[in-house]
Amino acid sequence: MKQKSSLENIQGTLSTTTILRDDLCRLFCKPRLLPRIAAQLEDTYNVAEKEWDFERLKEQFERELEKKKKEKQNNQDSNIIDEDEDEDDENFESFNSQLNQQSVTAFGGAGVFVQCGDLSAREVMRMMVDILLFFSQVSQSVSVHLAEEDVMNHLLIIIPKLNAQKEKQDNKLLMFTKPNKQTQQQTYRVDKEKEEENLTMQVALLTSLRTVAMNQRAAKMLENCGAVRSVVDFFNILPSSKAQNQLVMAAYYLSYLNNRRTEILADAGIIPVLQKFVSSASALAQFALDVLLALPSYTSAVTRQRMWEAHQAQFLLKLLGRHQLLFMHQNVYNALRAWLASADKDRLSKLLSRRDSLPLLLAPFLAGVDIDIDDDDDQNDESQKDYNQQQLSLSQLSFKRGLGSINHGFHSLHVQRPLPLIEWEKLLPQFEKILTLSPSLADAVARSRGLWNRLLLCLGEIEKVYANNALLARGVMGLVLILVVAAKHTKSGIEILNAIGETKILPLVQLMEKKEILIIQQIARALLREFGVEEETAPEIIYKQGDL
Repeated sequence: MKQKSSLENIQGTLSTTTILRDDLCRLFCKPRLLPRIAAQLEDTYNVAEKEWDFERLKEQFERELEKKKKEKQNNQDSNIIDEDEDEDDENFESFNSQLNQQSVTAFGGAGVFVQCGDLSAREVMRMMVDILLFFSQVSQSVSVHLAEEDVMNHLLIIIPKLNAQKEKQDNKLLMFTKPNKQTQQQTYRVDKEKEEENLTMQVALLTSLRTVAMNQRAAKMLENCGAVRSVVDFFNILPSSKAQNQLVMAAYYLSYLNNRRTEILADAGIIPVLQKFVSSASALAQFALDVLLALPSYTSAVTRQRMWEAHQAQFLLKLLGRHQLLFMHQNVYNALRAWLASADKDRLSKLLSRRDSLPLLLAPFLAGVDIDIDDDDDQNDESQKDYNQQQLSLSQLSFKRGLGSINHGFHSLHVQRPLPLIEWEKLLPQFEKILTLSPSLADAVARSRGLWNRLLLCLGEIEKVYANNALLARGVMGLVLILVVAAKHTKSGIEILNAIGETKILPLVQLMEKKEILIIQQIARALLREFGVEEETAPEIIYKQGDL
C-alpha cells in the first residue's frame, strides 16, 4: 500500500472539508506551514529538474541500447559484436553509477515533504502549488499570510524559474548517444510536456499573487518585500498570455487608490508595458487602461517623468481617435485634465496645442467631420512634420474592437461614424475644464473651423430636439463661450468670429436666451456681451421642477 505523505494528508483534509475552511486554514497557519512549503518549493524544483533529466537520459540510453542490440543480431561479424558488447556494458555501468550518485546528491536535500511517501519531486511540487493557491483564495484573513516576506521571497524566485526553456543537453551528459531524428522528436515531446506543466504551476502561483494583491493589507506587505517591482520584471520575462493576464490584474490591484505603489510601478517601467498590453487583443486590456488612465491623477514627480518618457500624452490622444472606445473618452479627458492641473501644465499644453495633436484631441466631437485648423504662424511647418514623423508612430494601437489604423493627417482627421449629440453630455464638462486650465490650448482649439461648424449644428439641434436637456445645452453653450473669448486672442480666431458671429452664432444665442432655465440664460447673456449686443430685458426666471 502506498504510504501517504504529509502533503497528501494536508491536501486531502482541505479538499474534503466543506465548512469552517477559514478556521481550518488559520489553524494550519499557526505552525507556519506556508513559510515551510514556500521554502522547500525551490529545493523541490531543483530536485524535479534533475529528476526530469535523469528520466530523459535513461529513456535515451534504453532506446540506443535496444537499437544496437537489433543491429548486432543482423551483423555476421562475431569479433565486432564482442567489442561493441563490451563497450556497451562499460557505458551502461558508467551511466548507472553517475545516475545513482547524482540522484543521492539531489534528493538528499529535498526535505521532509519529498522524502515522505512514494511521490516524485514534480508530484510534490504540484501539490505545494495547489495548497498555496487554495490558501490564497479562502479569505483575506488567510491570504494575508502569503504576503509575508518569508513566503513571498521564495515565490518570487520560483516563478521566473518555471518559465526557463529547457537547455540542450551537452555531449558530456549524453555520453553514449548520437542525435538522430527519432531522439530529437522524443526529446521535443518530453520537453513540451514539461513546459506545459511548468506553465500551469507558474500561472497558479501568479494567480495566488494576484489574489493576495486584492487585499489592501496584503498589498502593503507586498510593497515592503519588493513584489511590486517584481510584477513589472515578470512582464518582460514571462511571455505567456495566461501569465501576462494575471500580471496585469495584479498591477491593477496593487495600484488601486495608492499613490506610493503606483509610483513604484511607474518607476519600474510599467507604463510602456501596459501600453503594449493594451495594443494586444487581450480581453483584459481594460485593466491596463484603467491603470494608465489613473496615472495622471497622481502628482508624483517620478510618475510624471515616467509618463513623459513613455509618451503617455500621445498614447492618450490616440485613444480619443478610437470611436469604438467611446466609453473611455470621458476618462481620457479626465486624465488630461488631472495632468494639466499638475506642474506639467505648460509642457502638456504646448504638446496638446500642436497641429498634429488637435485633430486627435477634438476627434470625439468631430467624428465624421474634416478638421481644418488655421494657424497664425506657418514658419514651423517643417519642424511640425519632423515631430509628426517621430511621435505619431509611437502609439499605433490595434484594439480587438477598434476601427483599424487612424488616418493621421497633418491638418485634418476624418473618422467614419459621427458621434451622437447626446454623448456630448458626458464629454463636455471635462473638456471645458481642460480649456479653462489651459488658455493657450483654448486659443488653439478656437482656430478649428470644423469645431465651430459642428457647434453651430449642435446649437440648432439643441434648440429643436434637445430643448428639455438642460445639461447638454449648458455644456454646449459653455464651450461656445470659452471659444468665443479665446478666439479674440488670435488673428485667425477673430477672422472666424467675424465670418460666423453675427450671421450664425448670434441668432442661435438669442433664441437660447429665451429658455426658461437660469444657467442657460446667464451663459447666453455673457455671449451677447462678448459680441457687444445689449441684453434684452427678460422677466425673472424661477426654476421649474425637472428643468435640471
